[in-house]
Amino acid sequence: MNQLNLNNYKQEIADLYTRRSDKYDNSDWHWRIANRLVEYGQVNAGQQILDLATGTGHCAIATAKLVGSSGKVIGIDIAPGMIAQAQKKANILGLNNLEFLLADAENIDFPENNFERIFCASAFIWMSDLVKSLLLWRKFLKPGGIMGIQAFAETAFVGGVITQNILKNMVFHI
Repeated sequence: MNQLNLNNYKQEIADLYTRRSDKYDNSDWHWRIANRLVEYGQVNAGQQILDLATGTGHCAIATAKLVGSSGKVIGIDIAPGMIAQAQKKANILGLNNLEFLLADAENIDFPENNFERIFCASAFIWMSDLVKSLLLWRKFLKPGGIMGIQAFAETAFVGGVITQNILKNMVFHI
């Protein structure tokens, strides 16, 4: 598998998720998020789908089953370990309409108006420039297409939010 030329921030993310890749599917949490996102996306047979930051392929696999042999799904991720796990699952399931690529979702090039659906589950927070990413991805979406992004509310992780607020208000004396 090819290596990406990532900055330090993204390389840390890729390394973190590659280390987690063999245990990433140990709970059904990611499957539930992916299935809900795909359900909202109203995927139909024959569609072209792009799954950004596919991880171990939850959305990609769910959509590949729905688009059938007349459709095509591309899943991309920056973590080689995640792509390897996703490919293993696709091979076991015999999904020939599914392709996984090692790629940075913020630095991709597909033809304009190419996909009926674009998904990004649980990874939007990792993008370096959210607005730039959305504008890039929008170019790849066909007119009338749907972009589905699952992101956590600011208060989703209450313990972290409370800690951040406390630290913001603390004054340190040395």
